[in-house]
This record gives sequence, structure tokens and C-alpha cells, in this order.
Amino acid sequence: MPQSMKQIIQRTRVFWGWEGISERNFGGYLQLIANDMGIPLHFDREHNLIGGGDPLTVVQQSVQVMLQSERRRGKYKHRAVLLDTDRSEDDQAKFVAAIDLCRKHRIDLLLQRENHEAMLCRHHEGHTNIRPSKSQSLRTLKRIWPDYEKSMSAQQLFARFGVKPLDFLFEGEQEICGFLRKIGLPYRNK
Repeated sequence: MPQSMKQIIQRTRVFWGWEGISERNFGGYLQLIANDMGIPLHFDREHNLIGGGDPLTVVQQSVQVMLQSERRRGKYKHRAVLLDTDRSEDDQAKFVAAIDLCRKHRIDLLLQRENHEAMLCRHHEGHTNIRPSKSQSLRTLKRIWPDYEKSMSAQQLFARFGVKPLDFLFEGEQEICGFLRKIGLPYRNK
């Protein structure tokens, strides 16, 4: 086939809602893994969510942005919002409402046990079973990864981990593991 006739593969659209920049960039990291492995996915994560706040506000904003995008470009095959569990302790009623809103809109709610830094700790071999508290997670991660800074870019995460952490995600992040399987990223049970 001539170079000009090269077939363009349609990527499967994945809505990626996020609590903060670190979670947005983690979606970018998953995009880089998909690209590296030739898996035709597109993580739509470059939307204008305010980020932060309680889980219900994050999910409400995500739903609004997702529905607007679907009106313009069609339905997403997969939908997810990545949240920390540390915020669920602040207002249990809002967390339950966030879960209900995700169910209503067929969004996978992906939970990071405690917070993003605690999850990243578990991406390191030999540390898959640690559970630092939210107050200790950043300090613990910096002991494991001294160059870590909050809001690391997708490229920095990929440079650090490559594809490897998909095999090392702590089973406590079961929603994330299930989502990876569902969208076709390689995650295996040990």
C-alpha cells in the first residue's frame, strides 16, 4: 500500500476524569503505555476540570464535561474517574453520592487507596504491599523515589516505570486493575 494510503486505526475513546493534575497525568501515563504496546486507545483527559475538592464535586464536574464531549463527538466506550480514598473519610454522604452518580452514568470509579502518592509507592518492586497513611505517603514515596515531585508528567512516570507497574499494582486498587483488564491494557493476576 502506498505511503499516502496508510490505514488510520480508529482508537477507542476513554473518558478519564480526575481529582487533580497528578491523576490527569496518570491517565497520560496509561496513554503512553497503550501507545507503546500498539493498543488503540485514546484517553480523553485534557478537559478543564477544576480538580480537587470533595469526591462528589469531582464526579459532578466529570459527568458534565463527559456529557458535553459526547454530544460533540459521540459516546465513550469506557468512562472512568480516578479519586483518592482519603477524601471519602471527610464526608461519607458525599462519597456515597459520588458512587451513585458514577453508577447512573456508567462510569468506573477508580479508587487510589489513601492517595496518589500511596498508590505510586506500590508501583515499586518490593513495596507492593505497603499502605502509608495520607500524612506519610509523600514522605514514604520520596524515600523510595527521591526525585519524585507532585504532579509528575506522564512522560516522567513512563520514564520511571515503563509498562512494568501494570504487573505490580497492589491488589488493593482492585477497581483500577479491573478497569485495565476491561479496556485491554495488560494486567495479570499474580
